[in-house]
Amino acid sequence: MRIDDEELRGIFQAEGGESLEKLEQGLLALEARPDDSELIESVFRVAHSLKGSAGMLGVSSIELLAHQFEDILDNARRGRSPLTSAVADQLYQALDSMRALLNEAITGQSSGIDLRALLESLKAPPIPRAPKPASAAPKVEVPPPVVEATPPPPNPVPVAAPTPPPPTPSAAVETPSVRVEPSSHTIRVDTQRLDRLLEKVGDLVVTTARAGLRQSEVERLRELLEQWQREWRIRSSVSPAEEQERQRDGLRLAQFGDALEVLARNLEDDHARLAGITDQLRDEIQEVRLLPLSGTFNLFPRLVRDLAQQEGKEISLVLEGGETTADRRLLESLKDPLVHLMRNAIDHGVERPEARRAAGKPGQASIHLRASRQATMLQLELSDDGAGLDLAAISRRAVEQGLRTSEQLSRASAAEISSLIFAPGFSTRTQVSDLSGRGTGLDAVRTSVEALNGTVELESRPGAGTTFRLRVPLTVSTTSVMVCREGGHLYAIPLAGVDRTVDVDATGILPVEGRANLDLDGAPVPLSSLAVILGHADSPTSTACVILREQNRRCGFVTRQLIGVMELVVKPLQESPLVLGASILPEGSICLLLNPGELLRRSRDHAFSLGLNRETAPALGKRILLAEDSPTMRNFERKILEAAGYSVQMTRDGQEAWERLQGEAFDAVVSDIEMPHLSGLELTRRLRGLARYSEVPIILVTSLSSDSDRQAGLEAGASAYLSKSSIESGSLIRCLERLL
Repeated sequence: MRIDDEELRGIFQAEGGESLEKLEQGLLALEARPDDSELIESVFRVAHSLKGSAGMLGVSSIELLAHQFEDILDNARRGRSPLTSAVADQLYQALDSMRALLNEAITGQSSGIDLRALLESLKAPPIPRAPKPASAAPKVEVPPPVVEATPPPPNPVPVAAPTPPPPTPSAAVETPSVRVEPSSHTIRVDTQRLDRLLEKVGDLVVTTARAGLRQSEVERLRELLEQWQREWRIRSSVSPAEEQERQRDGLRLAQFGDALEVLARNLEDDHARLAGITDQLRDEIQEVRLLPLSGTFNLFPRLVRDLAQQEGKEISLVLEGGETTADRRLLESLKDPLVHLMRNAIDHGVERPEARRAAGKPGQASIHLRASRQATMLQLELSDDGAGLDLAAISRRAVEQGLRTSEQLSRASAAEISSLIFAPGFSTRTQVSDLSGRGTGLDAVRTSVEALNGTVELESRPGAGTTFRLRVPLTVSTTSVMVCREGGHLYAIPLAGVDRTVDVDATGILPVEGRANLDLDGAPVPLSSLAVILGHADSPTSTACVILREQNRRCGFVTRQLIGVMELVVKPLQESPLVLGASILPEGSICLLLNPGELLRRSRDHAFSLGLNRETAPALGKRILLAEDSPTMRNFERKILEAAGYSVQMTRDGQEAWERLQGEAFDAVVSDIEMPHLSGLELTRRLRGLARYSEVPIILVTSLSSDSDRQAGLEAGASAYLSKSSIESGSLIRCLERLL
């Protein structure tokens, strides 16, 4: 089946080809690192996005194969079926078939694939094959799951069906960078060239700012010269010869001052002209890159129609603001989050006709997708008139998955409970379907929007529906930020997540439930220490505070110094969820761009109390041994423990921990379960066999969260058993305080 719409055909050709390339790179990497859970998750998300795109365009063959691809990876990440060589063969078979089917969807040439037989073979247990040498699987790094597709060619070019070995991606499409339209006075330019040009304009913005600093330096020289001239005038002469020399010096100073005055005026004029040209050039290039959202919106009517029929629901889709324009790269990055939200609204949001009528509603549900520009921000709002969020179901599922305890949820607000649907792996579905059940969608939405320096807001009305609001900067070349200084380093926070900045002192602090709060607009706003979250020494004299907002929740972050608002060119980084990117300021300093959403999530464990006593005394002097094989998790837990005042020693596996414990004394042990050489369960059993560790608290922190896993840990002698997904909520620190 060939896609009828020429524009959508070109878009899917480019996006599908890049997704398949990323899947192939991921499979190569997984053959070398089959137990890498983060890598499996990244490949899974690429397959999930490809499935959604194929489903929207009615390419059911690729949608079904991508779904089967997901199933195989899902079995691997849940430990039901390891990624053996035979399983990898199945995935490669599905990948090669999707390449051929992509060619069929673009060119209309039959792939000759028996889809039913292929799906049956993929569902069957894999046939083992002879193992290959370790060198047979090259080491490949899988890129992030949010795919920025290569710009589609003006007219899709037929792609030859793959034959072993598969062709390289670069051979799939050949399109000239610039093609002259003979019937007009325009040319069609490869959008990648515009991307590179816009990046250069961003660098020019920084250079213009640096030129402004040079102008300030010249002004400083003028001030110094005037000071020297004043000092020279009041000097007393001793002899006529000296007086003559003094007059000559005065003449030289005057000439130098005149030259410096001319230079300063010229620099001022040049800087003003350069700034004007830079702004004009940036605006014009951005205007060239702007596209109406109608191109993205046109993807959804077919999607809603097909899914509504599949789910037995009646849905009316209303699209507003399609004429709103935004940067092409921004639209590409927003497509996947919008698809996830639309599928979520159809599956979880609106009810079946009989249920709606029983509730006194029309049988036909409504979904609205609206776009609007607000100053420098683009806002996308997707709302439905369904039943709203089931907070009780969300709470039950959160407890089952170890995200929160029942006690925590009893104190949580409706907004805090609602925000749990964005947690990784969260889903209220107990069975996996084509639409949901794997807990991937809303986590991917939040990750994608935050990568664009934007925010996601959620509003739910019981019985009346749910609304998601996405707010992202209109431009992707530069970012408006609030810059602050902490621990001798510079940090920036996107203005999209900033509510306001304030000054605080001890008299304005309110203790609420043992935590420092700021009285703001008549409502308490919890305070956190930015220094502690970033791993720097806290300063009790800090009074500057930046208020961040997300999903009707606000939190203040006290910092040492607020520098002010700047426009920065940010280069993306993927070192941690907390850091979005880095920029070089005009004076040459490096500034890290922080993720406001991640700051808000971590703020729950980093309270700030200006003028109040911190309750860290129980942790002082206590030594903790941390056993964890994952470097990321090991350092993450270390920061949490050290922020609470504990002294932490780290080991890379259970065996190293066992050897360390033979010669040193510790007040508590925090250990993973699944580790090489010696597991956390066996480490616990050995320690309980030693008299000096028979009563020492041992806390197992693991991703294994089933009742049987928890029972096995407690039977081994663990004092407590915690889920890794819950330690950010403060459960680890509270558990240690209770046990110690």
